[in-house]
Amino acid sequence: MSLINNFPFDGIVTINRVILKPEYTLDDLQERVALMCENVKTYHSDTGFIGGMVVLNSGQISNEGSNIGKALESDLKDREALIITFWKTYEDHENSHKSDTFQPLFQKVIDVCENGNEEIVYSMLWSGEAYTPEMAERAKTAKKDRKEEKKNRQKSAIFWEERNQWFSDLWQDLKGNRQSLHSEDLRARSAAYPLELSTRLINMFSVQEDLVLDPYLGTGTTLLSAIASGRNSIGIELNESFGGYITQRIIDNSDVLKNYSPLRLQKHCDFVQQREDGGKTLKYLNTNYSTPVVTKQEINLTLPTVIKIHTENDCLHTATYID
Repeated sequence: MSLINNFPFDGIVTINRVILKPEYTLDDLQERVALMCENVKTYHSDTGFIGGMVVLNSGQISNEGSNIGKALESDLKDREALIITFWKTYEDHENSHKSDTFQPLFQKVIDVCENGNEEIVYSMLWSGEAYTPEMAERAKTAKKDRKEEKKNRQKSAIFWEERNQWFSDLWQDLKGNRQSLHSEDLRARSAAYPLELSTRLINMFSVQEDLVLDPYLGTGTTLLSAIASGRNSIGIELNESFGGYITQRIIDNSDVLKNYSPLRLQKHCDFVQQREDGGKTLKYLNTNYSTPVVTKQEINLTLPTVIKIHTENDCLHTATYID
């Protein structure tokens, strides 16, 4: 919302700086400015004039909270004023000054000014009103949420060497896993894939505590990957026969899930050792593991490490992580 009603985005603002001559009083200035402004409102409200204000130097000086070695009062107190007007276009403003009724009144203002006619034209960059208490509270909440989101994104970063491999055009290091499904029908419907495949994708395209949805859950690999990656997850599977299998699979793979992040960290440490053996030093240090990292984005990287998985029933599983 604009602070000045009906002010167009491409309107102009004029500021006329007035410094009162010593022989004139503030009342002299106020009387002459009032007559001039009333003339503008009367004859130019329908030809581009939108509004205006006149402000007086109060003598106070703001030094951004510090007054050490700086003057606290302006020597132009009650002598300097700004005449501020808002116009649709620069041409509208210029035409107003050509008016026969305006010029004599404008000249009377100039007569009391020791600095003469000092008027500058500006384009509006921003104007606005204060928030209501409710709006301000929402804005504070939004800023806090963005701060938390930024912190979570930093925490959810991936190692530089992982990024180079995972965001490559072709993955040649993934191998399929033998499925332990005894039912030929379930095996035919499972469309199973390696745990590492879905885990990589989840780490690449989401952040910790995000919600991952798998609408064709099958054997539950996506749920396992979400647990290993510190994400919430929901899986949908029409075939109820998979329910008990998924639960058992989570139980059977609890050690795999608990070791997933420690193995990632160990692989990174091996990478660091190889770099250092090759005479290459890493510029940054991860604050959580005190291990060197390649980029600044990895400084706050935190691996979600599972310490316990609790199964409520075939449809609800919760994981606890190291703080």
